[in-house]
Amino acid sequence: MVNCEVTPPEVSVDTPMDEGTAVSWLEIFPLSSAILSGVMALNMANRLRQKERSHEAAWNVAFAMFAVAASSQLIGDLWGSTPALARL
Repeated sequence: MVNCEVTPPEVSVDTPMDEGTAVSWLEIFPLSSAILSGVMALNMANRLRQKERSHEAAWNVAFAMFAVAASSQLIGDLWGSTPALARL
């Protein structure tokens, strides 16, 4: 009988990336999300200054909060997560 048991590799989520390591797609997604939502928050803020609309204010807050969340995910992926970063 053949042993088909596979052991998973040891991976730690708290270990920061080594210098010189290429950026993987796990860092590209939060980076692109942070950039896109930050641009949208600025766009919505500009529209809000032109004419005040309460629903656009809510969208502006939502985009800004998502930009902060995506940025904290990116920082955690690149340099290691901390309890303060998780609370942000």
